[in-house]
Amino acid sequence: MQLKAIIIEDEKMARTLLASMLEEFCKEVDVLDSCPDLPSGIKAIRKHKPDIVFLDIEMPGYSRLEILDFFDENEIDFSIIFTTAYNQYALQAFRLSAVDYLLKPIEPVDLEKAIERFKKNGTKKNYQILRDNLNVNAPQKLAVHTVSSVKFIETNQILFLKAEGAYTEITLIGGKSDNGEQRTEKV
Repeated sequence: MQLKAIIIEDEKMARTLLASMLEEFCKEVDVLDSCPDLPSGIKAIRKHKPDIVFLDIEMPGYSRLEILDFFDENEIDFSIIFTTAYNQYALQAFRLSAVDYLLKPIEPVDLEKAIERFKKNGTKKNYQILRDNLNVNAPQKLAVHTVSSVKFIETNQILFLKAEGAYTEITLIGGKSDNGEQRTEKV
């Protein structure tokens, strides 16, 4: 299955390098357009209807997820893989919202893994949670994958986490179970 992709990156060398890496290491990805700014990227998305958008998270005049402001929630039928020079700690918060990231300079193995994750999960992500996490005034939420679903828990409601084998037990503040004990989520 061929995947359609668009690159939105303000640095010409970075755009060229990413397109070359995709061509060499991810042959199932066709780069339909390579855009130097967000407005041209929006036009390319509307025109080409890509599966994946590789987006530099910080560009002159635009930042973070402003791309989503140009689309209604039901129009977002593409996944975003961020390319960023931010450190690993900042990326961890974004990963919790189930969006993929590539840290610059991009390593071929990381690029291949991001494409594999996309092919495995393939559906659009919950960008509203990511928007909320980027808004400093909104409560931060953690996407928690359970056996049967994904739950979104406000981080200020987490009392503590406890590792238990292959699972993590999350104890919430003030939550009580039916038997009166402290409420926990096991994931």
